[in-house]
Amino acid sequence: MSIQNSISDPQIKYLYQLLDQIESGKLFVPKFQRGFIWKDEQRLDLLRSIKSGIPIGSLLVWETTKYRLATFDKIGGLSVPKPPESGITRTYLLDGHQRLSTLFGALKCPVNKSNIVDDIDWRVYYDLEEQDFLLQLRKDAKSTWMPVNVLLDNLALLKFLRKLTDDELIERADQVSKMFLSYKIPLVVVETNDLEHATTTFQRINSSGTRMSDLDMVAALVWSKQFDLREKILEVQERLAEVGWEKLDEKFILSACRGILNLALYKPNAEQTSNELKKNPKILDQAAGYLIQVAKFLKECGIFSPKVLPYNYQSVLLAEAMRTNLLPNDAVFQELKNWLWRSAYTEAFIGINDTSMANAVKDIISLAKGNVYKIGIKEKIAPLPKGFHFKSSRAKLLALRLAELTPQTVDGKTLNVGELLGLHGSYAILRLISTSSAPENCFIIEPQAFSQFRNYLLNSETIWTNDFLRSHAISETATQALKKGDYKSFLSERRKTLIELEKEFIQPLGLDYDVE
Repeated sequence: MSIQNSISDPQIKYLYQLLDQIESGKLFVPKFQRGFIWKDEQRLDLLRSIKSGIPIGSLLVWETTKYRLATFDKIGGLSVPKPPESGITRTYLLDGHQRLSTLFGALKCPVNKSNIVDDIDWRVYYDLEEQDFLLQLRKDAKSTWMPVNVLLDNLALLKFLRKLTDDELIERADQVSKMFLSYKIPLVVVETNDLEHATTTFQRINSSGTRMSDLDMVAALVWSKQFDLREKILEVQERLAEVGWEKLDEKFILSACRGILNLALYKPNAEQTSNELKKNPKILDQAAGYLIQVAKFLKECGIFSPKVLPYNYQSVLLAEAMRTNLLPNDAVFQELKNWLWRSAYTEAFIGINDTSMANAVKDIISLAKGNVYKIGIKEKIAPLPKGFHFKSSRAKLLALRLAELTPQTVDGKTLNVGELLGLHGSYAILRLISTSSAPENCFIIEPQAFSQFRNYLLNSETIWTNDFLRSHAISETATQALKKGDYKSFLSERRKTLIELEKEFIQPLGLDYDVE
């Protein structure tokens, strides 16, 4: 069946009709869709659009008499019915989960929250004075805040209006209610008993809402009663938690599976991936095993979490290395370690394409087999950046170099910096001088000790030990500037120290600084 032949002409539905369908068990959201991820402002913007009569896009549903899929048992924080066992056509929402969850939670949420079954506070109000929507959060609702859940309930709306004494506010409330009661949404219906055809249709024609990721596509195409990709990836993450690596993005877990299946890692084909996963769903277990070895390897390199890994694709390529050689000897281990730092400092994954990724796979497999990287003419890398932004690879690399100095606390204790960075990431980085975001102004310290550390360094009367100063890359010249309160010179001198620190590290890798 072609996609065109399976799609009916759009049906126009009132908003309240769609919400009633969810509440009465006639419209369901299948679990192969992502959970609710919208932020508060997105929720409020959707309500603003409806109040203004702005279209919010069509919804895509799938009608089938054959399949009874696993569905979400709550929408917008409220419990909803499950699909009937058999005998009737079931209607599944393929596109519009975020929008309908937002509207169902806001317009159907009981004020007393007795039926709420998750942590999101779905209560939304319309401020009749400011004429805008808002969340209650920690504030007590004012008498001029109209609960959004009365907009489709005439009796509840009437009770609220009786409490108002300002005719203008009453008129505003009435107008908002009319906009929601009369609001219409186009419904595109896909009629087919083929699950894969339905999800392929979604992939082809979806264009609204939060964009569906590659993982969403694969999860939809591979889903069955026996295999839920998201649940399997969650199981992998639970295994990775044993080595502190549970925060690895699910996208890269799927990429590790593609590596095992000898599929393209960059710009992958969702349909091809799903077909291979259907044949061998145990690939995820294999991927978990290799990624656990990768996490152990990276811990030996001082990287205790994905937060500190310069590029997440490095974990995928290292999984390929572990698949090639699960227990590398010391020589191979060192070559892989050199590859990690070399690829990070040369920013090998910026602007990567299919060809360069395929070459990267070949290179790391070659190293895993025992071949040695031959250093030729020293490759130049960009100098230390002017700003420190922890999401960038160079910032993470600098943090790792500073960690190797075994920074001390103000009382001379050595910090467990690897775990500190792995746990807190950028929140373990202190900017000593509030006006500077430069790398030379950054120090690794426990977040709860920031104030103590700052006061300790900025107090000119403090006598610092040489071990403490060296552990934070503070030279003698920088120390003298700090004593005088000459922060500009202090930062300038510390930058020189950081540059020398990086140069000393990268030169054995066959790398050198470009002219700064």
